[in-house]
Amino acid sequence: MYCPRFELLKLNLVYILDIFRKNKKMIEVVWSVNIMIAILIIGVAWVLYYIFTYDQKFSS
Repeated sequence: MYCPRFELLKLNLVYILDIFRKNKKMIEVVWSVNIMIAILIIGVAWVLYYIFTYDQKFSS
């Protein structure tokens, strides 16, 4: 049984992949932004951990 929705989905996927091939530099910029955001999130998590455990490490 053939469904025309699958043909439409296939055409959309081919169109999206073609856009990615044409805009390869844009994808590299997006990955660099993703990496910078990941580093930022890890840094913020580390600072929050340090703040919350400061009293246990340096109690007077």
